[in-house]
Amino acid sequence: MLKKVRIKNFKSFKDVEIEFNNLNVLVGANASGKTNFLAYLEFMKEIVHKDKQPDLSRAIINQCGIAGVNYFLNTNIGTQEPFETEIVCINQIGTRVGKTKERIVIYPNEEIYKLNLIFNEGKINYEIIKEELTWKCGLDKAVDLEDEIYFDPKSLNQRTIILKFNDKNWEYYELMPDGKLEATQILQPLRDHHAHWDKLVSSEKLDSINNKISTSHQHKILLEGQGLFVSDLKEILRSISSFDIKPECKNPLLPMTNYEPLKKDGSNLILVLAYLLKDEEKKRTLFNLMTYVFPFFKELEIREVFENYIQLWMKEKYHKEAWIPSFLISDGTINIIAFLIALFFDDSKIVFIEEPDRYLHPYLISALVELLKEASEKKQIIITTHNPEILRYVDKKDILLVSRGDDGFSKISRPANKKIIQIFLTDELGMPELFIDNLLEMQDA
Repeated sequence: MLKKVRIKNFKSFKDVEIEFNNLNVLVGANASGKTNFLAYLEFMKEIVHKDKQPDLSRAIINQCGIAGVNYFLNTNIGTQEPFETEIVCINQIGTRVGKTKERIVIYPNEEIYKLNLIFNEGKINYEIIKEELTWKCGLDKAVDLEDEIYFDPKSLNQRTIILKFNDKNWEYYELMPDGKLEATQILQPLRDHHAHWDKLVSSEKLDSINNKISTSHQHKILLEGQGLFVSDLKEILRSISSFDIKPECKNPLLPMTNYEPLKKDGSNLILVLAYLLKDEEKKRTLFNLMTYVFPFFKELEIREVFENYIQLWMKEKYHKEAWIPSFLISDGTINIIAFLIALFFDDSKIVFIEEPDRYLHPYLISALVELLKEASEKKQIIITTHNPEILRYVDKKDILLVSRGDDGFSKISRPANKKIIQIFLTDELGMPELFIDNLLEMQDA
């Protein structure tokens, strides 16, 4: 999951830092920068696209198109300053076990990735001026128990390993107790089955052949390469999904094709449902969730109405036999179906949803928030909203305010951390009222 992100010179952001919770609710006026933050996440994911060759240039072009790099960068700053980013991730994906005589466990706790790029005026051409990946990890021997490996993550020897690009080569360093960096062969035993544990740390530099990072393409960044260090970070970025469901997703007819995950606009919702409803356990779970939000709901069904063309139908409890075709189902109901699939049936670990409360009656907002809280126990959720009712039911610490300063730059802050907001909250005013009156932007003296 994401712990913290820093963004400099990107679209409406000059320099912003965001710390994340499991559930994050972005509020703010129109054109404040909420969508630009989503664009940043999509940019980082596009670099490591799982169905394409990792490509930084492609990701940049997707953000600025033919308009030029000045629309990737902040238009007031442009190429005068570099684009910079720092991503801090909490690793929840897996553990690496070295195949040595004495098994070695690497248990990544936190990964920090930094990238600085400088651009030529009006061109996509860029120069990498800084790139660095830090692993804060547990590292120790493990006990072989027949076919299983036993280890206690809490007892692992905590280390900080840093991968830097120096003089045309990627090199590993370890942060020592005295704060100094020493070149290390800390991962060598994972490649050499005959290495002894005592030689785990060495002051010698790694031979570049062991890095699994190609040094023949100096214009490539770490995320475009392969290897042990970068694989987990790439998986975290690939696990980001964003959704902005459109009413058109209840398209009355859709061709039956191979399965694919729910698209950003929900345009393949009927196809996703066709496969989901074939699984009885998933079908039962979805129906229970639908009933929680809409007590009148009874059943969903996908029918083949023409050869290889399918349509969604729904039955309500009010009617014993009558089925409603998708084009007569309300936009709010369709939006909730897509919302539930994104939260509970999509494999992504980080989910960004634009205005999930869209088309919903205020009475249903509390149920919506409860579902967000439940889903955030297993994945990281980020939503945007203009609805003050959402703020009535979420935890105050989960609210992020996106605003524009007098200089036009977007800022992101947590209103609950401001002393002046805390004073207003003790006077029986709530976050919804402060949001409606545009008071969340107030600053401490």
